Amino acid sequence: MKSLLIRAGLKVATTPLVLAGIFGASALNADSGQSMTTDSQRNGIVRVETTRAQASWDNLIEEGRKMREQSRYADAEQTFRAAVSLAEEFGGLDPRYGESLNALGTVVQIRGRYDEAEALFRSALVIWSEHPGEHRLDLAVAFSNFANVLRLKGQYLDSERLQLQVLEIERAALSADNPIVLEALYGLGATQAAAGRYKDAEPTLRGVLATERKILGADAPSVARTLSELGHVYYMLGRYTEAEPLYHRALAIREKLYGPENEAVGLTLNKLAELERTEGSSGEAERHWKQTIRIWESSLGSDHPLLASALNNLGMLYTDEGKIGEAEALYRRAL
Repeated sequence: MKSLLIRAGLKVATTPLVLAGIFGASALNADSGQSMTTDSQRNGIVRVETTRAQASWDNLIEEGRKMREQSRYADAEQTFRAAVSLAEEFGGLDPRYGESLNALGTVVQIRGRYDEAEALFRSALVIWSEHPGEHRLDLAVAFSNFANVLRLKGQYLDSERLQLQVLEIERAALSADNPIVLEALYGLGATQAAAGRYKDAEPTLRGVLATERKILGADAPSVARTLSELGHVYYMLGRYTEAEPLYHRALAIREKLYGPENEAVGLTLNKLAELERTEGSSGEAERHWKQTIRIWESSLGSDHPLLASALNNLGMLYTDEGKIGEAEALYRRAL
């Protein structure tokens, strides 16, 4: 998510070499080697270099976001790392450094390196905590990202505590139907579901879904995500006939938006296959898990935790069917 407010503030040393490069050799006293520039010239050099550094950083952040949206995660990670290196020059507590760390954390999390992502989000939080007024919403974003990675690591109580802090900050500054607030509410519902509190998660996610459809439209990416999560809640509550149409609708939206081979499509296919296995449609479950494995191996890599979960799921289906050799091969791949 783009930072809401950015400041300039880079200090650049005005060495003779830099001065010569900008003003020419005549700006220096060749005999003494001392700079003959005035204070106003020095200030001008600093402003020029600051503007260039800011423009370079802006470009890196924008390019990284585009790559992330295109699922080019390795390229996005490399670009955000370059943004982090550049932002370090702005100062260790500069908000741009915090934004760079946060952006890198989002990609590292997508790539399944949750411990590294957590460390990056913690560092961003430290920086934005030093700017509690003007970067209050940035701080909420960092809290939300931190909460999400804690949920993925199974630390549900800490995750929920942070999500509630996020909501407190965002509700004080934004309307209840603002997409940023809805994002935090979705995070809360997903955390409740991950912790097994499905009866709490259902009304949270239903409320999010209704508002997303009203504000963002029926085919918005976040609508598909909420449909998929709410479908899983219904599945876990044993309400299979309610879960299945939500999964299919989520799939239709995601395939239209991203194409059939996107990792988000795999998220819903994995859940749909679980439902199909439970209902005895083993052929459909096998087909959808194989599709999920192919998608995730291609888009996320062979060592991603999500891929391991799909391999285990298909392995359990084969175990149910007595295909022990095939199941064991999948379990070994998941290790």
